Amino acid sequence: MEVAVFLSILLLSIAVGVPIAFALMLCGLGLMFVMDMVDPLIIAQNI
Repeated sequence: MEVAVFLSILLLSIAVGVPIAFALMLCGLGLMFVMDMVDPLIIAQNI
């Protein structure tokens, strides 16, 4: 499940035109939501 979420978010964000670094950050956020490990402090430090 996590691999499918990672690949789908990565491919969709690159197809839209998002730079790869931001696409990987979006993948990390998506995986955090899927695995119920959402921590606002980690999100704030990455941005």
